[in-house]
Amino acid sequence: MKNHIWADGRLLQTNKKWSQLKESQKNWIYKVAGEEYRKYMSEHTAPPRSRKKHVIFSAVYSRIEGRGIWIPYGEVERVLNKFIDKQNRKLIADTPADNLDAVSNESNE
Repeated sequence: MKNHIWADGRLLQTNKKWSQLKESQKNWIYKVAGEEYRKYMSEHTAPPRSRKKHVIFSAVYSRIEGRGIWIPYGEVERVLNKFIDKQNRKLIADTPADNLDAVSNESNE
């Protein structure tokens, strides 16, 4: 039982991986991450880079905990980091060439 703890009357696996989640849980987390990404983009002018991603990570993780899904924060951070990078690449690819300099300059600030 070195990788398990009792919490709220439930036995939780402390080293749980993303692949051990149910498909519906993964889809829900991606949906929530997309909502939080769009919310971040509506509030800021530049896409989230490096340290700014933690705003999205923490918002998504609090909603995961609220739903009662147990997965370590580091595992969520690892998966969502890839998700956010993919969203950033889509944003840059969809941005017209004349606005591309503005997006890249804002993200470097």
